[in-house]
Amino acid sequence: MKNNIELLAYSDYREYLNDYFTMKKKIKTSFSKRYFAQKAGFSDHSQLNQLLNGRRNATDKSLQKLLKGLGLVGNDKEYFETLVKFTQAKTNEEKEACFLKLNAIRKTVDVHKVTIVQHQYFDKWFYPVVLEIAQLDIWENDFKKLGKLIRPIISEKDAKEAIDLLVKIDMLYKKNGRYYKPQNVVVPGDIATQKIRLAMRNNIKMGMHASDEMTPEERNIISYGFMVSEGNKKKYDALIEEFQEKLNALVVNESGDPECMYQCNLQFFPMTSKFYQKEK
Repeated sequence: MKNNIELLAYSDYREYLNDYFTMKKKIKTSFSKRYFAQKAGFSDHSQLNQLLNGRRNATDKSLQKLLKGLGLVGNDKEYFETLVKFTQAKTNEEKEACFLKLNAIRKTVDVHKVTIVQHQYFDKWFYPVVLEIAQLDIWENDFKKLGKLIRPIISEKDAKEAIDLLVKIDMLYKKNGRYYKPQNVVVPGDIATQKIRLAMRNNIKMGMHASDEMTPEERNIISYGFMVSEGNKKKYDALIEEFQEKLNALVVNESGDPECMYQCNLQFFPMTSKFYQKEK
């Protein structure tokens, strides 16, 4: 455990608090949750334990006590307050509103750690597209031309913004007038769940655009519903995993000059509740 932890890298306040206590204990062995609870103004340290293990949610009053104990001010204070609301949100609308605010706070702070700045890669649907096209010489460093290569077309300003961001977070670098993707670039796995959900939602929206705006010759979209027994559900899951493995292998071994970038969305989810429940 490091001697300091970056609050803005967290998407769950309980996880942050547990790491914070572990870090403080490492620095000073006499530190304890009981000591923190007293310092923060909790009447009983068991209240703090209930917050940490999720048995109790933080109220406005207990939130103020946590802020006092942590000594947070400024952006950190605002981030932690929003993080508590985000963690405890009951609806997707609440969660998304809090997440957008968390992301806005991150952007106002000059943080250069990869685990934080790479969150921005998922902010807009066209960033991954630009990442791939940027390596080709066909756009000739003309951002307007780059934007026109993307469907739907993006502005010259958006194209430049995307390139600048990808360079900033080390997913692209420029050499001899051309852009390259480092061989070790991997989409970061330590990404907030809500960020992933927003990215998936954007991909689904792009599928809707393809259905409306592209010809059948250009796209291949299949959508149908079917009945599934509980016993066969695992077979369908295995089939999807097998397809994913084969698709990944095909992508890795892609040969020849690229002519176009494609997006593949595969969805398999229930449309009803279970008709029959097995007796336990």
